[in-house]
Amino acid sequence: MKKKAQPKGCKQIGFRKKGQIGTIMTWAVAFTIVLFLMIVFIIITGALSKTKSSGENEINLEESAENLNSQRELMKILNSPVEVNKKEMSVQEAIKFWFFDREKYAEVLEKEMKKVLDGFEYEYVEVETVKVRGFRVAVFLDEKELFEARSERFELGFCIIDLFGGCENLAGVYILMSDSTSVYVVIQGSQGAKDV
Repeated sequence: MKKKAQPKGCKQIGFRKKGQIGTIMTWAVAFTIVLFLMIVFIIITGALSKTKSSGENEINLEESAENLNSQRELMKILNSPVEVNKKEMSVQEAIKFWFFDREKYAEVLEKEMKKVLDGFEYEYVEVETVKVRGFRVAVFLDEKELFEARSERFELGFCIIDLFGGCENLAGVYILMSDSTSVYVVIQGSQGAKDV
């Protein structure tokens, strides 16, 4: 039988060459190894993700929104206008004046802060009981409380409790007093029943 003539430049396709089997075997082994490594990686990743999800990375949207609202309340309080020595300024500025001359500004700051905090009190209903949310603002320097102001209805015995049994800091912010000193201002809330 005669072989057909091939046009110039074309090679015959087929498995008649001895080197092609070796190439296919090499690629098959390499593919199997890569596939095996991918499967092992997926299994290990899945196992690690199950052991790590113990709840520490879960986000509680209700709690996050409450913290954000508390932070906003504190910022509103710190930016509220007060009158110190017949000059209008923000609570934050008044705290700076008080920080550098505590004897002169302590009484004025406490009186003005009480007015501001009384304005932020609000009533709410919980289990058919009308309650009042009162507020307390405290100023700390190096974990030592230097100053506090309370609204009329803030009741220490009914404050929102933290893990250690004390009043929980609902929000906090640092205020820069000088290049090297800052104070930490926190807001706490109470939830006492309304006096009728």
